[in-house]
Amino acid sequence: LYIFSSPITGVTYSGTGDTQKVATIGGSGDLVEFQLYRGGSNFTEAMAADPAQGTVVYTQTINAMFRDYTAQLRNQFSLLAKSGTVQAVVRTNTDEYILFGLNFNGGDATAITFHSGTAYADRFGADVVLTFLQKEAASFIAVSNNDLSAALNGFHLVAA
Repeated sequence: LYIFSSPITGVTYSGTGDTQKVATIGGSGDLVEFQLYRGGSNFTEAMAADPAQGTVVYTQTINAMFRDYTAQLRNQFSLLAKSGTVQAVVRTNTDEYILFGLNFNGGDATAITFHSGTAYADRFGADVVLTFLQKEAASFIAVSNNDLSAALNGFHLVAA
């Protein structure tokens, strides 16, 4: 999971129709990489259409599971929840990169749950839910050799 530290100011695309992908993402600041627990996180995207109104919206939800619970993680996501302008990139299990929150000033951190665990073998971590209401489906990003930084124009890729 990657989260932008400041708003995206512009996006360019390559390809058309079925082959269209984001080529560059412009702005300034950091794109912060968060390592998630393997096999414990996912995203969904649901389309809702109102034929009478001629409208279509997409509700996108990212469920992120962290194996750690640190003061830094808690503080970062508490600030994120207050910002109301979340924009993120998800890297899938098939090494595709997908951009979330491009429309309507991004999305929100709608739920953050920290777990202490009870038994020694229990997870000591966090679950974060990011929710986006968008006018367009999430966009795939054109990335070669798993180098997301090549698509960034003004953003710096950093580890959390």
